[in-house]
Amino acid sequence: MLFLLLITSYKDYMKYNFEMIWNGGTVCPENWGMKNEIATFHRVYYVYGGEAYCNIDDKVIRLEKGHLYLLPVMHEYSMWHNPENPLDVLWFHVETDIRLCVQIEDIKIEENTVIYNLFETVRIITDDSEHYEELLEIFGIILSFAAEKIPFNTMSSKRMQSVMKYIDNNYGDPELDVDTLAELVKMDRSSFSRKFKKAFNIAPKQYIYAKRMNKAAQELARGASVYQAGNLVGYLDEKSFSRAFKRYMEVTPSEYRKCRVTLP
Repeated sequence: MLFLLLITSYKDYMKYNFEMIWNGGTVCPENWGMKNEIATFHRVYYVYGGEAYCNIDDKVIRLEKGHLYLLPVMHEYSMWHNPENPLDVLWFHVETDIRLCVQIEDIKIEENTVIYNLFETVRIITDDSEHYEELLEIFGIILSFAAEKIPFNTMSSKRMQSVMKYIDNNYGDPELDVDTLAELVKMDRSSFSRKFKKAFNIAPKQYIYAKRMNKAAQELARGASVYQAGNLVGYLDEKSFSRAFKRYMEVTPSEYRKCRVTLP
C-alpha cells in the first residue's frame, strides 16, 4: 500500500518518543468543549470542518479547515464549537518525552501533499485495530513534519527532566508531594517550586494534581471503577478522590464514567 511506502521513506526522521493515549475521527456532539483545561498530554487536531474556537492566553483562535493544531501541555485553555456547525476533526491525545510546543501551533496542510495524503489514510484506518501499528508510524511521520515547521522545545534542565520522569513513574504513590520532588533534586521547597513553575508555567503541586486527574479520567473511560481509578492515582479514600475529581472535572467520577464517550 502507498502509506507503507511513505512510512519506509520517512523512517530516518521518526525521532520523537510518544505514547498515544487516545485517537479518533469525530464529528463532535453539541455539548463538546472544555473550560480552563490544563492537560498533561498534547492534543493534536487536524480539522476537517465545523466552527470551533480555542481561547488561550486571552486570545480566541478559530480552528480552520485543513489546518493542523498542536496544543501545549500544562497550559490553560478553553475550547468550544457551534452546535449547529459541529467540529469535524481527526484528533490525537499524546504524551511525549519532550514538549512539542509551549503555545498553540497552527500549521496549514496543503492539499495533495504527502502529509495531506497521510491524514487521509489515518482517517480511513483510525478505527481499524489491525492497522494500529501503521497508524502509530504515520503519526511519527506527522511529528517529524511538524518539527520542520515549528521550533520544538526540549527541557533545558536535567534536574527538571528527572523530576518530570519521577512524577510520570510515581503519580500513583500517595506519598508523592512537592517536598519529595524538592528532595529528589536536593533543593529547598521554595527554590524548587520557583524553578519548576518557571520551566513549565505551572506549580508542581498543581501539576501533580492535574496529572493524577487526567490519568484517573483515562482509567474511568476505559472502564475502571471509581475506587480503582482513585487507587491507581494515589487516593486511598474514595470520597477524597471523588471530591478532588469533581473539583477538577466539574462532574463526579461516577457521572464521568457513566456518560464518558472518548472525544477530542
